[in-house]
Amino acid sequence: MKIIVPIDGSTPSIKALGYAIYLLKLMNPNTGDSRNKSNEY
Repeated sequence: MKIIVPIDGSTPSIKALGYAIYLLKLMNPNTGDSRNKSNEY
């Protein structure tokens, strides 16, 4: 599913979407993105 939205994230829906993706990555440590983030910290 593709969503065409501005990248600046000025609208609350965009912030909520980004936060939801962030939570999903936190809850799924097996994903490559979460591993990369954990290595950065």
